[in-house]
Amino acid sequence: MNLEAQIQLITVPQEFTRLCNAVLEAEHGDDFLVIDDDQADRGNDGYLKSKKSLIAMHCFKRVQNQALETEIRKKMIGDLGKAIALKEEGIWNIDSWIFISNYPISESVARRVVQRGQTGGVEVVWRGPDFLAGALQRHPELRERFPALQANEISERLRELSKSVDATKGIDPAVVGKRVPRTLQEKEALLLARPDGWEYLLFGSELFLGKESLESKWHDHEIPPHRRYREITDVPEAADYLSDEFKQIVGLVEALERIFTREVQEQAFGPPGVEGSGSRIEHLADRVISTYEGILDWAAQLRQIRPPEILAPVFEIAPRMADRPLHEFREFVDDAVSQLDQIPAVLSGGDRQEPFVIELDLHLALDQEVMAEYHRRMKRARRKQRWGF
Repeated sequence: MNLEAQIQLITVPQEFTRLCNAVLEAEHGDDFLVIDDDQADRGNDGYLKSKKSLIAMHCFKRVQNQALETEIRKKMIGDLGKAIALKEEGIWNIDSWIFISNYPISESVARRVVQRGQTGGVEVVWRGPDFLAGALQRHPELRERFPALQANEISERLRELSKSVDATKGIDPAVVGKRVPRTLQEKEALLLARPDGWEYLLFGSELFLGKESLESKWHDHEIPPHRRYREITDVPEAADYLSDEFKQIVGLVEALERIFTREVQEQAFGPPGVEGSGSRIEHLADRVISTYEGILDWAAQLRQIRPPEILAPVFEIAPRMADRPLHEFREFVDDAVSQLDQIPAVLSGGDRQEPFVIELDLHLALDQEVMAEYHRRMKRARRKQRWGF
């Protein structure tokens, strides 16, 4: 049973609230306000200050109730009504309402709840067991506080280990630890053997496999398919959309800078002379790959917009802002794998007086020429809209 399924089986409201609070504190820090559940909270189980979001948390005391749409709708509509009342009375400044549950929400229930939120001027958001499971993966330190989930994880890991042993059958032992693994089987064999320098070989393998898994998206970026899934006819709305998307690509690029700090690398690979953490290495590599995929998706989503004719030239060039950071990322992965391939030979070269250290760094930048052309086309479109030429 995976972690998400285990969360769905929680039937003690206090334990579920404790899990939600731990996850939200880890994800949002001081931005999240914990509300004492033992007091009369009027439907307020927590509050996100920056987003002005009121939070409601709920799990049924009987797992069977998770399939009863009537009960789910009644609970959500009731808690949402309390949030709207708090907003209207000016007790809490509320822009959105977040419902966290350990069960999924059906389309019919979702539609009713969203409609109720719209009438009350509150945006509705919900998060399910997949959100909580994902957060526990991102913050493994939390798992010690929930022994039941941890026990399940140990059981899962034992099963995975058994599968790994089977998966590594047939791999030449002489190959293990001699280069960055290029297949899942080679990676599993590396994790079982853990030779000197395995941490860096694992990181290189995660980068290599992650990049390979996204090659179809990369080919679509090089030769974009003709898809238009959303039409924006209003010029100001389309311009605002572009502005928001521009901030998004800048945020994606800047976020990568923060994960290559020396502190983060040391947590993953370990200080000199200390073994690293496989889970942190995989998480670090996943953050890098996720940024790459995020940039690919950003460009693809822009190309799916059918904009007003006056802004068509701007929308045409906007996705090209992704070209340079994508090329830089691909070059980084290829170069990193090439360098990390050399580690086994370096470590077997004789006695070393000093610990072997490798610096991993990646800097992405938007193409200034493309950005300049983007701004020129936007200025031209605004002039044309205002003056007709």
